[in-house]
Amino acid sequence: MARPVCLWTMEDEKIEDKIGSVVGFGKTERGVLSDSLYQANLTVVDTMTCLESDRASLGPILTRNMYCAGGTQGTNACNGDSGGGMFFDKSSTWYVRGIVSFIAKQSSDATCDLSKYTVFTDIAKYREWLLRFTNVPRGLNNLERCKDRSSSKDAMCNMALHFDHDFLLVGHDQGITRMPTNGGEGFRIVTNSRVQGLDRDCSDGRIYWSDSSMQIYTAKYDGTDRKPFIAEDIGLVPDVAVDWISRRLYWFDAFKNAIEVASLDNPNVRTVLITNVNYPCRIAVDPYQGMLYWTRSSDQEHEIMWSNLDGTEQHRLVGGSDFRLPKKMQVSMASGELCYTDEEMGRIDCIDTYSRDNRTVARRLEDPSALAITEDAFYWTKAVSNDVNSVNQNGVDAQSVKLSDTTYFIETMTAVSDKCPQFYSPCARKNGDCPYGTICLLNPHAAQGKHCSMLRGV
Repeated sequence: MARPVCLWTMEDEKIEDKIGSVVGFGKTERGVLSDSLYQANLTVVDTMTCLESDRASLGPILTRNMYCAGGTQGTNACNGDSGGGMFFDKSSTWYVRGIVSFIAKQSSDATCDLSKYTVFTDIAKYREWLLRFTNVPRGLNNLERCKDRSSSKDAMCNMALHFDHDFLLVGHDQGITRMPTNGGEGFRIVTNSRVQGLDRDCSDGRIYWSDSSMQIYTAKYDGTDRKPFIAEDIGLVPDVAVDWISRRLYWFDAFKNAIEVASLDNPNVRTVLITNVNYPCRIAVDPYQGMLYWTRSSDQEHEIMWSNLDGTEQHRLVGGSDFRLPKKMQVSMASGELCYTDEEMGRIDCIDTYSRDNRTVARRLEDPSALAITEDAFYWTKAVSNDVNSVNQNGVDAQSVKLSDTTYFIETMTAVSDKCPQFYSPCARKNGDCPYGTICLLNPHAAQGKHCSMLRGV
């Protein structure tokens, strides 16, 4: 019977000389894989004892993020047990502290040497990283204010507290309106711009938007320091998406039928990422999980695609002949789901990008078009409107907020909340030390977690 286990939370508690349990179907003392689940009780030893037991094998690879444990009379983990956990019973509650990493091999063959210690990855050293994926709300709520935008490999913090927050940015046919999420009065921060796509860079307190002039602009949250960001070799851009962690801007060019990407720190460092993408196309980026999403359509069907942030490993997330093209897509930081408005069915739907389970957050909405998401609520508008509606995370209606006395053609919307997780990305600084003529893009399966892609256009 499978049962849940707790992550180790006692960060300062020493585990040397404590006994934990390892279970698995690995090789037995007879050198064959077991058909039955076996348990071994192992005692944790200090690092120096482990190192001195086999300095030649362990010296080059044992780190502070590992620990060692062993049993008696040939009891140990073995081939086939890698990736399994080491569990400790504390007051009748089981906690996982280690993951089987490796054990020294016998000199005669590749079978494990049961007389040596097993080396475990120490989960306590990766607790913040694990919380990002196993308990997103808790991980976000526990973040401390960042000192600056640069993050070490072990650090995770909140950049939002350096800037104004808790407001919506609504892009429409007359510009961009900033509206507090507490229901206060909104005000125009961008004028004379028929906005198409819009997103925010919460790590730098800036917004990026495209408009009918066929340029991409940027400005601070209050609309000051407005300037062109991409002004050359660009067509009509219906949508943009910001990866604030790796410092990248993604957009769909309807004239090129392509998704492009550029460095937020140097717009000349840009490349065409994905081609043959038909209009209309909506895109979304999940910097937290390192995913790019976009819509694709044909005469027969519509679908949502996903890939790594360098465009590799493209797969269909959802689609089919009965799937309707989303009007707008956003990633919920609170749940990690990809959410979108279904204008035809009058719904806001969310899909778990791992299990592909779909849920309807709100239904019987009147022409939902633009969408923005915070940790507490979903905000939506009709395509032609002068107010913003909202439902909470459980789909319960909240009070609508008046945007203006004027009715706008609303194209897009994004939320600036008090959460902006910042953590290490190999591409965030100095273009990831990629060679001249390339752009650094995340790829979890590439060396060092990044890919240096050639700069190119269509």
